[in-house]
Amino acid sequence: MREPWRAASGDVLHANMAQPRPRPLVWQIVHFALIANMLLEVIYAGYMVLVVVKPEGMPAGPLWNAAKTMPFDMMVTRRLYAVEFWIAFVGLAVYLALTEIKPRFYPREDI
Repeated sequence: MREPWRAASGDVLHANMAQPRPRPLVWQIVHFALIANMLLEVIYAGYMVLVVVKPEGMPAGPLWNAAKTMPFDMMVTRRLYAVEFWIAFVGLAVYLALTEIKPRFYPREDI
């Protein structure tokens, strides 16, 4: 006998798992544009932090000990891009949690 929370294929199911209510085409386009914009911002800011804003002669990636000799202006620029990265990342995570994940676990039955 199989467990009630497993599907016949072996996938784990949730008791309240449901597909979200379909959106009109205009809202799907806006939804896709918001996700694409935030995702591109995360990629751009991560690229700026890890590849572009670095001291001469340093490989791409974390600074490690080179942060001690990095000019102040470059360090501030790098930190501002890092803050921009985290704001975009958290914004994307919250947006996806509210629009994609929550509706699957707590479907609206009143509509």
